[in-house]
Amino acid sequence: MVGLEDQVDHVNEQFVDRKRSQYQDMFSGFGEEDLALNSEQELAVYRNDVHNQVIAGAGTGKTFSLSCRVKYLVEEGISEDDILTLTFTRKAADEMEERLDDMFDITGVETSTLHSFGNRTLNEVDPTLVQIEDQSRLREAGQLIRTLRADNPEFRSHFESFLNIYAEENLSDDRDTRADFVDSLRYKSDTTLRGEEVESQFDEEQEVHTSIADWLFKHQLDYRYRQYAAWAGNPGNEAYIPDFTLPGQNICIEYIPSSSTRRRKRWYEQKPTAAEIAAIFEDTERTCIVIDGDEITPKQVTHYLAEQLSARGIEMEETLQGTELQDAVYEHNILEREVESHFAEFVKKAKTNQRDPREYLETLDEEADPELYHFSHAATRVLEAYNEQYEKYNAYDFVDMIVMATSAIESDEAGDMAEFKHVMVDEFQDLNLVQVEFIQALLDQHKDARLFAVGDDWQSIYGFKGARPDYFIDFEQHFPYDTKTELETNYRCPPSVVQAGNTLIQNNDAKTAKTVKANKSLETTPQVHLVPGSNDFQYKRNAINKLVQLVTKSLHTNPDREPSDIMVLARNEEGSPFIRDVTRELQKRDIEVGGSSGVEVTTAHQSKGKEAEHVVIANVACEMNDGFPPTGGDRNLTALVEVNTGSHFDEERRLFYVALTRAEKRLDIQSRTGQQSPFLGEIQDHTDLNSSGIDCTVHRTTVTVTVADEREAEPYWETRQVGEVVIDGEHSLNFAIDDDATNQPLLDAGTAYRLEGVRVGEYDGQPQLQIDQETTITSQP
Repeated sequence: MVGLEDQVDHVNEQFVDRKRSQYQDMFSGFGEEDLALNSEQELAVYRNDVHNQVIAGAGTGKTFSLSCRVKYLVEEGISEDDILTLTFTRKAADEMEERLDDMFDITGVETSTLHSFGNRTLNEVDPTLVQIEDQSRLREAGQLIRTLRADNPEFRSHFESFLNIYAEENLSDDRDTRADFVDSLRYKSDTTLRGEEVESQFDEEQEVHTSIADWLFKHQLDYRYRQYAAWAGNPGNEAYIPDFTLPGQNICIEYIPSSSTRRRKRWYEQKPTAAEIAAIFEDTERTCIVIDGDEITPKQVTHYLAEQLSARGIEMEETLQGTELQDAVYEHNILEREVESHFAEFVKKAKTNQRDPREYLETLDEEADPELYHFSHAATRVLEAYNEQYEKYNAYDFVDMIVMATSAIESDEAGDMAEFKHVMVDEFQDLNLVQVEFIQALLDQHKDARLFAVGDDWQSIYGFKGARPDYFIDFEQHFPYDTKTELETNYRCPPSVVQAGNTLIQNNDAKTAKTVKANKSLETTPQVHLVPGSNDFQYKRNAINKLVQLVTKSLHTNPDREPSDIMVLARNEEGSPFIRDVTRELQKRDIEVGGSSGVEVTTAHQSKGKEAEHVVIANVACEMNDGFPPTGGDRNLTALVEVNTGSHFDEERRLFYVALTRAEKRLDIQSRTGQQSPFLGEIQDHTDLNSSGIDCTVHRTTVTVTVADEREAEPYWETRQVGEVVIDGEHSLNFAIDDDATNQPLLDAGTAYRLEGVRVGEYDGQPQLQIDQETTITSQP
């Protein structure tokens, strides 16, 4: 048998060698960088087993390889109509289409997202089916909760028992916490006070939608944002989703953007015209207020809306403001928005993982975990009602779409449109169960079908969406008769970053084996910056200052570097100050943020597929709910419908790997003194450590400080004076003068001092400067 395998391998090597000679000129000399297939990429392009797995490390040129694979197949006589390329995002599909056209003049290959192809499949099978956008799951869950709570005593009992526990655990009475929460919402231009995300990418619509929503909320008018209107009867076989619905008044509000914005929209993003909207409301008991962006500016919208509602006899309550507004916003988001999102997530995961929660309810123990017990019973009923409702609507959401498309393909209802000889899938590691079944259904439609699966389990970061990297890691078990090709040459990152990434991922239990190599010879070492803080407030203020300093220094010391060459990454957006405050501080310094020409300040998840010359990663710290990895935060309420796909800690490590490998030239990592992430310990051989302000690993140090504030201690504190100092003009830290240090003078606010031999102590687990009898204090001019 071994001899036969050797012969097969030899034949395959000869085959690849022939193809390499035949196509070498075709696949070289692309663009200004003179791109050409390397030896690893050539293997990926020319191999042609039944199932072809390409393990493409970060920055190894997978899109280029995919494009060349398509061209190779066409040159080998495969019709463009027989090739299907599936991606996860519209951006990736557009990039693939552009490359095929620009590089090879290929325009006939079906290049699509999974969901777009599934949608077209269902439209072919049943044109009367309507798709309801993904955000509607959240809105539908909220509506079903309200209905079931009013009509179903059993549901009401479980839901209210859960809500009482949830409020006890998650609702804070602290005024600062509430104020910070509201402030974080105001920072986001695409988010309403009720926490609804405006789905439009256009500034005009974001401004108008948020201003209308916030105005309605402040005037205490109950509204629904972008909720499916079943009463409209799907005009033109399309789901009708008005911008705003006032359920108590049978009024809808529609905003038609200005002509300039409409011209920038794709056809599928266009709203119905005013005439089409009027036709929808004709012969109904409902009315619609249509706001025309060509006639009314965004600043005039709420004034116009107030006039229109007043003309219809709608009386507005007194406007919420001050702490009353803060409380209303905070409590709505925690007790309604967050709760509805948990129920919507339960529905999504049950569908994605194909789990029927009714089979597992008996395994729950009310005494052991009353919150999970009551939530799971209530959520199971919401799931049942959700399925019943969508069947009644003759509609489907994103998850249903793939399940129903798979069924249509398996039953041959989809016909020829699902028959392809070559199915190519990008980001295979991010497929969930129903998507894997969809791919298998496509392969089963043609007896000679070939799968070309490109991915990197090291970058699988969507477990919370149901991603199943195990299908990629154990590829040969699910897709036999396979061949495996590793793309291990990284063209993006410096060697030190590549080596750090390799070392980091070796700590994961489940992974594909590969050693990524850097193509660059750039000599640079990632810098880890430790930032002190005697409490969370001090630390975050110090960290923001350090992050902004890194960006400004990067621009000032590199004249050719533009703001768009820099990326600042944080673990979380919600509940974290880093994205909001870094953005604000950079803008104060007239540094552009966002868009095509500004610094990109975003989350590690959103950075996937992107790169920048200089990457700065914020708060790579432990024991913080916005650190790497985060601790605390929301508990897992959807356990009943989840599938164990491996360690959550492993996924957090993969997310940190993604953040690291965005860097093209320079990488800075900011952490907290005394709370460094364990991930930093894993890559310490590939980084340099910088302590900002003071070195907390030493017993004593010498430092120049300015006293920010001071106060004499109370008798029972066992200290003479406490306060806060600023080190190097940027980092704040607490100080204390020992009770027995009677030889020391008390410090004056606003005065600078040199502290020689000051003890580096701690209070409540955080660093603090401790002035004792051995410290020498000298006033500075």
